[in-house]
Amino acid sequence: MLSVLLSRAPRTAAARLRTTNVLCRHYAKPSNRPDELEELMRQNQQHPSKKRQPLVADDEVADMRKADEDFSAHVEASVDKMLKNADSSVPDPVDLTAPDRMGNNEVEIFGRTDFPSSLDATPRSPTPSDFLPERFRDPRHLPIRVTRAFWRAPFTELEYAAAYVPGRSIQQAFSHPRPHRVPVASIQFAGHDPRQLELFTHFATHVAYSLGIPCSRPARLPTQRSMWTVIKSPFVHKKSQENFERKTHKRVIKAWDADGEVVRRWAAYLRKHAMGGVGMRVVMWDRLALHPEASAQTLTNGKLEDLEASRRETPREKIRALGEEILREELKSGAQVESSAKLL
Repeated sequence: MLSVLLSRAPRTAAARLRTTNVLCRHYAKPSNRPDELEELMRQNQQHPSKKRQPLVADDEVADMRKADEDFSAHVEASVDKMLKNADSSVPDPVDLTAPDRMGNNEVEIFGRTDFPSSLDATPRSPTPSDFLPERFRDPRHLPIRVTRAFWRAPFTELEYAAAYVPGRSIQQAFSHPRPHRVPVASIQFAGHDPRQLELFTHFATHVAYSLGIPCSRPARLPTQRSMWTVIKSPFVHKKSQENFERKTHKRVIKAWDADGEVVRRWAAYLRKHAMGGVGMRVVMWDRLALHPEASAQTLTNGKLEDLEASRRETPREKIRALGEEILREELKSGAQVESSAKLL
């Protein structure tokens, strides 16, 4: 309002002085409504003075009020236009397309196929995943299509995990319950850039959630500091030195109550999609069957007899076996020397 009044002020010196007086008196009050300015003009007209001229004409008051209304209308139109453009630029979640084609086999998903089939080697009881519908077990049917009816009706956590929801990756991953609290793996991440470290640990928790692995939130480990002191000039100026410092930030994620093969797939997926500048150290614990023969067979893969035979050997038997082996090698080398001498 003040800029409008100044832009419409007269050009002469006397008129500018009168306008300045009006503005000073007008804006000194807590309110600057045009009604108060009209009341001021009316009081001036009721008590005329020879030395005092009219402050502001009626047409100028009308112009100021019209300019104020035009400015308000212009602001409202600009805001409406901005909101309309913002609504048109934001796509509807239903219209969003799914990401690129997902992997259909172990090579495309995990980058390898030589996973040990521990599920076939040892008997196991049925798991909840065995009773899932086919669309949740087959990667070719994922992700499921999300419609407006999906959000209106109650849905399960499994359906939410199998659906493509825009913006879900920036939120914290869902933490599966840990009924048995049996630790199965621990992954340590190390890097020099904390931002890359936070991003990759966030990605690792989402991968664990997608594989159904109960895991913890990324926890901070003590920062490792390394410092080197070198001279900045030749040895004659040894007092001029410079220090270099390197900080290694670390994070750790622990996993519980998961099958060993699933944990190995988790580690393989993180290794395939590793981020530059972030190192990983994976520690896994395998649980064996209670049957002693099955556990021994799983450990040695059929070499139990060789292991027992090596344990039963006494030091004297080992020395005798070593001497016989040396004698055989010497006899073999002597026979080769005699054959070469006959040829000469």
